Amino acid sequence: MNDDALHLRLLGRLELADASGAVALPGALSRAIVARLLLAGGAVVHRDTLIDELWEDRAIRTRPTPPR
Repeated sequence: MNDDALHLRLLGRLELADASGAVALPGALSRAIVARLLLAGGAVVHRDTLIDELWEDRAIRTRPTPPR
């Protein structure tokens, strides 16, 4: 494996691996975010899109403030 490479596997269980081995993705939400970004094929996914798609069943009163 190339030292700079990050391998992403979407079929079956979502997995990430680098030269040192598996990279942990704790929690279903982390995995869902990474999967959604991967499915975008390198296109920008706006944070509002992520919120709408991943938290559709939950009422979010405020949206995250972008870092400055």
